Amino acid sequence: MRSEFENRRSAAAMNDDHYADEVQYLEDTVEFIDREVARLRNGSGVNAAHRQTQRALREMDAAQRASLEAARPQPYFGRGDFSTANGRLIEAYIGARGVGEVDHRFVHDWRAPFPGAVFYADPSMAVTYTAPGGEVTGRITLKRQYAIEDAQLLEVAETYRSARTADSEHEVDSTDRFMSDQLAESRTGELRQAVATLQPQQYQQVAAAPAQVMLVEGVAGSGKSVVGLHRVAYLLSPLNAQTTRIDESRVVIFGPSRSFLRYVANLLPSLDVRNVRQTTISDWLMSTLTRRVFLDRREPLLEKLLRDRGESWGAAERAVNIKGSLRMARAQERHVERLRTEFIRASTEIVVLLDADTRFTVDAARVRRIARALSSAPLNTHREQTIDRLAGALGDLYGRTPRESVQRGGTTREFIEAIRPYVEEQVSAFWPRVDPLQEYRGLLTDPTALTTAAGGAISAEDVASLSASLPKRPTVFTPEDLGALCHLDHLLNDRAEPRFDHVVIDEAQEVSVIELLVIRMHSRNNGFTILGDLAQRLSPQGIDSWRDILQVFRGEASSRYRVRTSYRSTYEITRFANRLLKKADHRAVTAVPFHRPGPRPDLRPARDYAEMVTMIEADIEDLGQHGATTIGILCKSTTHTRALHLALRKRGLEVGLLTRDETPTQPVVVAPIHVTRGLEYDAVILAGTSRDNYPSSPLHSRLLYVGASRAAHHLRIRWFGPPAAQLGVRPTQTPERRQRR
Repeated sequence: MRSEFENRRSAAAMNDDHYADEVQYLEDTVEFIDREVARLRNGSGVNAAHRQTQRALREMDAAQRASLEAARPQPYFGRGDFSTANGRLIEAYIGARGVGEVDHRFVHDWRAPFPGAVFYADPSMAVTYTAPGGEVTGRITLKRQYAIEDAQLLEVAETYRSARTADSEHEVDSTDRFMSDQLAESRTGELRQAVATLQPQQYQQVAAAPAQVMLVEGVAGSGKSVVGLHRVAYLLSPLNAQTTRIDESRVVIFGPSRSFLRYVANLLPSLDVRNVRQTTISDWLMSTLTRRVFLDRREPLLEKLLRDRGESWGAAERAVNIKGSLRMARAQERHVERLRTEFIRASTEIVVLLDADTRFTVDAARVRRIARALSSAPLNTHREQTIDRLAGALGDLYGRTPRESVQRGGTTREFIEAIRPYVEEQVSAFWPRVDPLQEYRGLLTDPTALTTAAGGAISAEDVASLSASLPKRPTVFTPEDLGALCHLDHLLNDRAEPRFDHVVIDEAQEVSVIELLVIRMHSRNNGFTILGDLAQRLSPQGIDSWRDILQVFRGEASSRYRVRTSYRSTYEITRFANRLLKKADHRAVTAVPFHRPGPRPDLRPARDYAEMVTMIEADIEDLGQHGATTIGILCKSTTHTRALHLALRKRGLEVGLLTRDETPTQPVVVAPIHVTRGLEYDAVILAGTSRDNYPSSPLHSRLLYVGASRAAHHLRIRWFGPPAAQLGVRPTQTPERRQRR
């Protein structure tokens, strides 16, 4: 059964003068796809003399057939007509996948040069694109966008027609209208591809050079995740393989949570990208450690700070800030170099006795020369290389000894293998292997060592806070320790594999500088796409400004984009979220709402907790009747979330519980706000927004802002007791009276 929205689109399409022509071309395209699929299924007819070549051709046929079958429901989404400088008119269509030439007009893959120069470009500018025969220059004469489902044309929207070709009776549709129609659709619980609605600036970001650091600062709902994921698909396209030279298996996407990764999991496969690693930074860091550790996740630090009202974080805040900082990284580097210097300075001679009369010796001075020549490796790796080199030096002495002077015991290689344990034992006397876990704990609890290594940038008071923040058990650490622990481990051990060709970091405002340094150690070419919004920063270990990130990549090629347009939420919700943000920081950069009107946020109090639950129960039913498919009921903390989830379940409601590790399948979920970063819902209900739960602190104001900005179409806010001051509702003034004034 068609929705009201689909019927409206069909009616609009029937009024389009070009609708009949477009229906015919779509039918022709679908027939072409069906013929090609049948041909490829029966064998393309290409024969090869060698079995291996024949198998490769069959695999190519199978891949092409799968691509065409995937394209059939929506072969294309756009069209761009282009007039070359010599007057030739090129008419072409653009799809998520390339289809080929149909009736003398190509259906291009969106990643090909033509769509970038025509469909995603500013039509007022002269454009140039690279064709097989060389560069082609001209101007855009026509742009159309299509809504196609199940190979049926629902709408034709002509978004541009040049003045030279325009019919005076023809009305050009607004690009914003088509975009608004797309944004008005229900959220399905997963992020979908957006190749049909990428804006020119977004396409510019997607297609930027891969071997550079690209930073996208975008407000909530501005499409940062869309840019990051489509950029990966663009860079990995076979059409760009010669210029990007990126291997799919060496690309990684870091998301803020496992629930976010599940939310975006199907987008890349829908664009024919299937082998890109997607993980959280925490999970990846754990995988790089030399030794196994356990993280104490019983209560995240953010929730402790929220419980303490955010008024005074004291020692906990200080410790987390230092652990994730550049000064901690530099202190660790200087500390390791001091150990290296001390170990090498303490070198003694290495002696191996072959028999009672024969000994081989490398004197202390030569030991130091050998060690210093290898000093660029991580400390423990440096130690192993030095041991190998010393064993080799002793093997040279053994190999040069006259046979008649000694009872030879085998080849030189066998001699080196036999004496290596004895060499390592002697080296260990002045150069022990350094355990990263013990050294990390030792450094953070030794005021003299840490303050000296930090050069005064870390005080004795800071060290006391760091020491107090460590769990007592030697192999147990907090999530906030992980970045600094891994950084030290990388300084000690050769852990910088695998190397990445490209790295995408989403919600980068929550990433610490030291975590970013560790990730950079694994980069082959400094190819990074970094996406974030400082206004949504909740974690105390996150960055304070984008300068922190750019400092990590100082001297490297970089580009920076600032995106203020918010596409997710209606005009009314975005305006309301902006007011919340200004309560957190009056200097904050607010979103410019995409003009898509909708209902005003609904703020209503309850008399007590039970009545609030009753109101939320009624909200769920009402929102469903208004077309909301996905509903997020968002709370301040995990404790509040579990309590409300239980209360709703007791009333017989099928609602899921979303936590850091649990991703429910139900369309209606209860979740802590901080777990929903990067997610979106048709409707959001902010529950328990009282003054007691949300005092007037920047942290609590940002938390409310993050929660409100998850809503696409509907926002409802429920509380009992005095309302949070950030809401702008006076306790003696009901929302109904406030709206009538």
